[in-house]
Amino acid sequence: MGSFFSEVMNSVVIDKINIALILLSLIIAIYLPFELFLFAYAVLGPLHYLTEIRWLREKEYFLQQKKNIWFFVIASVYMSLHTLLALPFVKALMDQETLMTIENFCNRTNFPLPFVMFLFAIIHPYSTKISHSFLALFACIVTSVFFTYYVPSVIIFMGMLLPTILHVYVFTLLFMVFGIKSTHKTPARIAVGLMCLVPLFIVFVPIAPQDYVLSTSLISTYLESNFAYVNAHIAKIFGQELQDTTMLLYSPLGLKIQIFVAFAYTYHYLNWFSKTSIIGWSKSITRQSFIAIIVMWIFSIGLYAYDYKTGLTALFFLSYLHVFLELPLNAKSLNHLFFSQRFTQNKPSR
Repeated sequence: MGSFFSEVMNSVVIDKINIALILLSLIIAIYLPFELFLFAYAVLGPLHYLTEIRWLREKEYFLQQKKNIWFFVIASVYMSLHTLLALPFVKALMDQETLMTIENFCNRTNFPLPFVMFLFAIIHPYSTKISHSFLALFACIVTSVFFTYYVPSVIIFMGMLLPTILHVYVFTLLFMVFGIKSTHKTPARIAVGLMCLVPLFIVFVPIAPQDYVLSTSLISTYLESNFAYVNAHIAKIFGQELQDTTMLLYSPLGLKIQIFVAFAYTYHYLNWFSKTSIIGWSKSITRQSFIAIIVMWIFSIGLYAYDYKTGLTALFFLSYLHVFLELPLNAKSLNHLFFSQRFTQNKPSR
C-alpha cells in the first residue's frame, strides 16, 4: 500500500514537471522553431533512441512472439537502405549506376512500409506461429497494395506522418491519456489538456515572418534534414500546396507548422526522460550498457556537430528502428484505450 502511494505521489510530481516542460517547449518553439528542432533532433534524439530500444528489449518489445521482432528490424533496414548506400565507404564499393538503381527501387517500394508494419503490429498478437506471422505480413502487404492503388492518400499519410508527427505527438498524447487511467490525478489531466490545446494555440497565435531571421547555414541545415517535405505535406492538409518547399520557411503557415514540429519533437524527448522512474527504463540499464549508450550518444552528437547531414545519414536507421520497434507498444496502447477496460500484464505506460 505504501509503495503504491509513493508511486502515485511520484507520478503527480512528474506530471507537474511535464506541465512545465510542455509550456517551456512551446515557448522556445515559438521563438526558435528551426533552431530548437535541429538541436532536439541531434542532441536529445539519439539518447532517446538508444535508451528506448534498450527498454523495449527488456520488455520483449511487447510482442507475443519475440521472433517477430525481426520483421520490424528488417523493415527498418529496408527503410534506411537508401541512406546507408549514401555512406562514403559504401559508395566506394559500388558503381554509380548500381547505386542509383537500388536507390530508385527503394524509394518506389519503401513508402508503404510504415502502413504495412503498423497493420502487422495490430494483428501480430493473433500469430501464434512463425508461419502465421508470415501470413499476417503477407495480408498486410496485400492490404497496402490495395490502398496504394485505390486510396493512396492513406499510404502517403501513414508513410510521411507515422514515423514523424504521429509518433512524436499523437502516440505521446495517447500514452499520457493512458496515464490518466492509471492515476486519475488532476495534474495528469491538465498535462493532457495542454497537449490538446497546443495545436489550437499555434493556429491562432499571430505570426509575423519578418520577426524570424534565418541564416543561410540554418536554412541549408534544415533543408538537409528533409523535414521540409513533412511540413509541406502538413501544409497540403491545410489546403496549401507549394512546388517549392523552401517557400514554407517564410510563410505564416509554414512557420506555424515548424513551431508545432519543434514543440512535438522536443516535448516527445523530454517526456521520455522525465518519466524515468515511472517507466523504469533506467533500472534495466547496467553499468556496461550505460557506458556504451553514453559513448554512442557522444559519438552521435559529434557526427551532427561535424556535419548535420552526415549525422542524419548515420543515424537514420536508428531513428526508424526505434519507431518501428515501438509499433507493437503503440498497438497495445490503442487496444487498451479503446477496446479494453482492463489492464493486462506489461501495461504500456510511458
